This record gives sequence, C-alpha cells and structure tokens, in this order.
Amino acid sequence: MKKGDIKYDGKKKVVVVEPSGDGNGAIVQEIHTNQEKEFPAGPTFFSSKLKAERPEYLTWEGREIKREEANHARLKETMKIQSRDMEIVVAGNKEHLKQLKLVKKSDKKSFERLLDYIAGDILFLAIPDEYKVEKFSDSIRRVDSWSYKHFDSLRLLSLLGASDGRMSWRLNNYSDNSGGSGKTVIPCKTRKEAEKCVQDHIDARIKEGRQVSTDKVLSNGFTIPSEYIRKQIKDHQKNHSEYNKRQFESIDTGNEKHQAKIKYLKNCLKRKGSI
Repeated sequence: MKKGDIKYDGKKKVVVVEPSGDGNGAIVQEIHTNQEKEFPAGPTFFSSKLKAERPEYLTWEGREIKREEANHARLKETMKIQSRDMEIVVAGNKEHLKQLKLVKKSDKKSFERLLDYIAGDILFLAIPDEYKVEKFSDSIRRVDSWSYKHFDSLRLLSLLGASDGRMSWRLNNYSDNSGGSGKTVIPCKTRKEAEKCVQDHIDARIKEGRQVSTDKVLSNGFTIPSEYIRKQIKDHQKNHSEYNKRQFESIDTGNEKHQAKIKYLKNCLKRKGSI
C-alpha cells in the first residue's frame, strides 16, 4: 500500500494519505463526487479495514448477484426436494404396477368381489369353516363371547393377497387384529350367493375325502350327499364294532388274569396243607 492508492472503507471511497505500514491500516481521506468529478475532501482519519474493492453488498450489481445466488440456492433446494418427491412417486407407481399385475393375475370373481366391497354392496358373509351365513352388519360388530353383548367397535376385516394372485378375506374377533388370526370369510352381495359359497365348500371337502360336521351342516340348512351319510354310518358301525371287540378282549384278558391269580393262591394253600 502506498500514498495515493484508492481504497474502500465500508461504503466510503477513500485515498491513502499516509500508509501505516501495518497490514491494511492507513491514514485516509474520503473522496467526494461533484458533477461526475471525484476529489478528496474533508478531514483525514485512520482506518484499519481498508479494502481494494468496494464490497459486493454495497453496490447494486453486488446486491443483484447476492439475490441471484440466494435464488439459485433456493431453486437448488426446491429441485432437491422435488427430486426426492419424484423418487417416492416413482417407487409408489412401481409398487402400484406390481399390485395391478397381481390384480390381473387374480381370478375375475375375486376382483369383482373386491369392487363390490369398495362400492358398499356387500350385505352377507359366508363362513365356510362354520357352515353358516351371517349378515355383514351383524358379523362385523364385535360381540363379547361371554355375554353376547355388542360393542361399538368393529371387528377387523382383512384382505390378504398371495404372489400368485389369490385373494382371501379374514374376519378377526377384535378391531386391532389381536386374539388370533380370525376366520376365513367370503363377502357376498346376496344370501343366495353366500349360501352357494358355503355349499361349494362342503361339496369340495367331501370330494377331497375330508370330514365335515354332519350335524352342523344339516342344522344350518345345507345338504350332504346320501352316499356320504351312508359311508359315515358304516364307519361308525365299524368303529363301534371294533371298540366293542377291544372291550370284550380286555374283559376276557382280565378274567384270565383273575383266574390265574386264584389258581396260584389255591396252590399256595395246598402246599401249606390248608386244603
């Protein structure tokens, strides 16, 4: 720094009158402007914060640059947020496409049943494993198993989907999915449709050679083939006969043991000369 150099002290444009030789400090005098002419005037003063150029924020151009930089930073952050949001949307769309593929895989009846439920057209529930049909409005309400009192809360109805497109509905005992996994149900629009679902379940079990509760099936108004009932009678008669046979064999075995014991005791008495 030397005498006559133009410097800036904050907003003031100054000229160096006497350098101090210590860093940026010097004795300076402010420069004034009159009719586009610049000239030093006024008292001299010492400044320790002299700059070679006017700070950007003190000029119009500098302020504009600062504003543009701030706008750029805001836009950059906005783009970052929008990019992250777009990634979330894309991921969601991918998952949605996956689900649509599963729906495409699902059988037409299952998909139509889902649409009926969304539309509020479900009025009955078929409960295949219990061989019965219930009104949806009654079945969905939570009932105390001891007092049979209805609660305000609704039971949880879940739609489960497998990777192969199969769908199944489960009705839980409570609204929070506690108390076990619930029971399989089939939402239906009419009682006739629900009864057909239960009857088809019964027929399928019999065809597969699996057991069904004859008493429950018949008491709930469903049908069982006569051949199945006759086979059950034969099976019961056979089981009863085998049971009786085992009982008689057990009795005979017991009698033989008792006779052998008596004979043994009598022989003991004979050896002692009591008989």
